[in-house]
Amino acid sequence: MLLSTTMRTARGVGVAGRRKRWCSETGMQTRLEVRKEWAAKAVDYVGKYAVLGKIKLTGLVAFTTSVGFAAAGGPVLSLAHASVVGGCFLQSMSANTFNQIAEKDFDKLMKRTDRRPMVKGTVTPSEARAVGSLELTTGTAMLYAVDPTSAALGVACWALYVHCYTPMKRAHWLNTWVGAVVGALPPMMGTVAAGAGVLSPISIFLGSFLYFWQIPHFMSLCYLNRRDYKAAGFQMLSSIDTKRAGLFSIKYAVYTTAAATAMPLCYGLASPFFVAESLAFGSYFVYASYLFHQEPLKNARKLFLISISYLPILLVLFLVHCPDFNLGISPKLLCPMATEN
Repeated sequence: MLLSTTMRTARGVGVAGRRKRWCSETGMQTRLEVRKEWAAKAVDYVGKYAVLGKIKLTGLVAFTTSVGFAAAGGPVLSLAHASVVGGCFLQSMSANTFNQIAEKDFDKLMKRTDRRPMVKGTVTPSEARAVGSLELTTGTAMLYAVDPTSAALGVACWALYVHCYTPMKRAHWLNTWVGAVVGALPPMMGTVAAGAGVLSPISIFLGSFLYFWQIPHFMSLCYLNRRDYKAAGFQMLSSIDTKRAGLFSIKYAVYTTAAATAMPLCYGLASPFFVAESLAFGSYFVYASYLFHQEPLKNARKLFLISISYLPILLVLFLVHCPDFNLGISPKLLCPMATEN
């Protein structure tokens, strides 16, 4: 029996070896090589559209939507939560894709964007439009399934980004403030989807907090990329009037800190512990903005890194101290003997 098993194994190895040799001689591919080639193509395809959709930025947008949903009392471990976050993610991917279609000729003038798929020609405008349209349609449907108002806010956010902010970047430096409105809407989409009103305290707090935070963040980012923006003809305040950009950074860092301390305290959105924490982190945010105003060349990157760390830290701390935070787990799910009140 051992001899017959050995002979079958040897025969199998021999057949595989002859097939591989035949493929090599005739230029044909083996099944393994075909699978590897298709896997590589799939990874490349996904990678191209991830770059088109600015997946890192989109991930941050989806995170703020998730925070809004959870802070308004929406059950975190639920299909509704997944649908809202997924819908916002796809809408954001679509907006960024259409943004790159519009800015294709300008992206090739900037070092930071001259290797994007549209510039390199690895994705055609028609392909990008098709994918972007599919993302917008699917994302809107996912949001609509949970809450129509949230879906409408998402479409409005998409339109504002694609048809207002994108062309305005070459027209006037106030484009940053228009872009800040776009960034303020996703957390409000989350709160509305969870059942809060558009003008409810939790929606106004998260919307205003995200709006104010974006100004110092983008002033520092635009200063770091000022040469690229000048080359492409984008009107960014940090590259036009750096001192004024520094003053706006300080002003809006103060507004951010005030919103994060006063509003939760006044409306009972979080415990006093969060107020103390937000005041501590906010003070450092203001200080970093002041340093940027004083010496932008030396401190622009510092303000950018602090701002990008400050946002998720504050939002997570807010959830920790938020009385309406709801994981959506029934006590009986954790312990069958438990009783619900």
